[in-house]
Amino acid sequence: MLASEVRERLKEVNPEAIIWDGLDDAIVGYGGAFDQCVVIYRRQTILYILMRDNDWSYAEAVEWYEYNIKGGYLGVNTPIVVE
Repeated sequence: MLASEVRERLKEVNPEAIIWDGLDDAIVGYGGAFDQCVVIYRRQTILYILMRDNDWSYAEAVEWYEYNIKGGYLGVNTPIVVE
């Protein structure tokens, strides 16, 4: 599913859903549980984007991902990352 389609759908069902800047290519869809719909991202694509956009090694991208994304719970609208 394209990022633009996910964005449009979330405007309808959960306009408060968090969408991370610069990671649209990692969006695989939307989903959730208990009537909460959020963006779903693919971890490997996130890491690739971080490496590409920042000229980082894999290890640097993983370290940044682990601390800033995986470790960053922002409430019920926090995206899901498929490992």
